[in-house]
Amino acid sequence: MKNLIVISSIVFFSMTACKKAESHPLAQKEIYAIDSINITDTIKITDSLSLIYSSNELYLPFIQNPDLLNSIYFRSEDSYHFSKSELKISVEKDMLKHYDELNKLYKLKRLNGLWVYKNQMQMKFLQYQYMHIQYTDIHNEGDKIKQCIYKDKMFDLKNNKEMALGDITNISTNQLLALLKKNMYKVFFNMAGDVRINEFDEKIFKMNGLREIPNTNNFYFDTKGLYFHYNPYEILSSSSVDFVIPISWEQLEGTLNSEFKQRMNIPKSN
Repeated sequence: MKNLIVISSIVFFSMTACKKAESHPLAQKEIYAIDSINITDTIKITDSLSLIYSSNELYLPFIQNPDLLNSIYFRSEDSYHFSKSELKISVEKDMLKHYDELNKLYKLKRLNGLWVYKNQMQMKFLQYQYMHIQYTDIHNEGDKIKQCIYKDKMFDLKNNKEMALGDITNISTNQLLALLKKNMYKVFFNMAGDVRINEFDEKIFKMNGLREIPNTNNFYFDTKGLYFHYNPYEILSSSSVDFVIPISWEQLEGTLNSEFKQRMNIPKSN
C-alpha cells in the first residue's frame, strides 16, 4: 500500500468593481484562503486485482456557516464535521469503504484488473460573494466500465445558501428549454448567429445522437453567462464526453433578478 497525503493551500483573489455612482470608485479586493487535502493510495487486493484511490478535497476556512458547509460537503457521510482534520478522516473512511466493497466483490465474482476511484472538488469561480465548485467522480472498473460524473454547485456566500435557478432568473421552464435547445444546436453544429429551431430537421437532430434536454439542475455561472452541464450520454447518446450549453446574460435580459444582476455588475443590453 502506497499512501500519499498532501495538504496544500492557496490564496484566491477576486476583484469586485464598484459602480461609478457609488462613493468608493476603487475596486474591492476579495481575498480567500483555500486549503486542499489530497490523498492518493494504491492498494493491492490480490495478485490480479488492485485499487487506486485518489481524492482532492477543498478546505474553505473562510466559511463557517454549518448549513452551508453541509451543502458544500454533501458527499461526506459525517454531517457537520468539516474541520481540516475531520475532512481528512472522512476521506480516509471513504477510501476504506471502497476497499471493503471491492474486496467483497472479489470474493463473490473473482474480479481482476485495475479498479480506479477518483473524486475531486475544483474551485471554478469565486467573485461577488458567489462561489462555483465542480465535483467530479471517476470510476474505472477494470477494463470494462468507465464512468465520469460531474456535479456543479453555486453558493451564495452573502446569504449562506446553495443557489437555485430561481435566485438568478425568473424565466419560465418552457422558455428556458427552448433557449437551451437553440444554443445546443449552435454548440453542436458549430454555428454562429441566431438560430431558429424549425430550420432543422428533427431527423438530423436524432441522427447525430442528440437527445432532448433532460434537466436543468446542473448549472453554474460566471461573468459572461449561465451554463448547463450535462454528463456523458445525457445529451449525446453515443459519446462518453460531457456537454455544456451556454446562455449569455444578454439572452436572459428581462428575466434576471435585480439583486443578482446588481451584485454581478451585469450591464444592460444595447
